[in-house]
Amino acid sequence: MPVLYAVALLLGALPVPHQAASTAIVPEIVDRSRTHPANARIAGAFSLADVAGIYGGTLVVGLLGAVRALGRDLVGGLEAIASAIRIGSPDSSGTRGRPRACAKGPVRQADGR
Repeated sequence: MPVLYAVALLLGALPVPHQAASTAIVPEIVDRSRTHPANARIAGAFSLADVAGIYGGTLVVGLLGAVRALGRDLVGGLEAIASAIRIGSPDSSGTRGRPRACAKGPVRQADGR
């Protein structure tokens, strides 16, 4: 039972710094004029994750079992870390570097930059 309490404590406490960090990084990766819409999208994603996560998590645990679902959660966390590491930041001049390549070609902003 102490292990279960420790896991519950960690799962309850770790989202707090994650949410703070995810909103704090927005000015680093988004132009100043787009900060408000970006923050609104993050807040919407958090709300959607809160609602969908409860029902989706219950479905996954029901289908896969608790141990496999926890393993999938671990893999998802590692994927999130890898994605966060790949996020670039503006260079010292305030402009972005060359577009990163993706499966269908370079990623560009909506305004064509």
